[in-house]
Amino acid sequence: MAQQDVLIQVKVSTDLEARHVQKALQTIANNFKAQELVSISKKIELPLVKLKIKSMI
Repeated sequence: MAQQDVLIQVKVSTDLEARHVQKALQTIANNFKAQELVSISKKIELPLVKLKIKSMI
């Protein structure tokens, strides 16, 4: 499978926060396949799913 960089924009306050966000998103990307990420993005919009995730952090 070909690898491709995907750029996203996230509002951050500092360079340190930007590095932390980048590392966090890379960790998520490393643990899921591309199709799984698409599925997660669709499910995270559901209020109960979003609430469950927020309650775990």
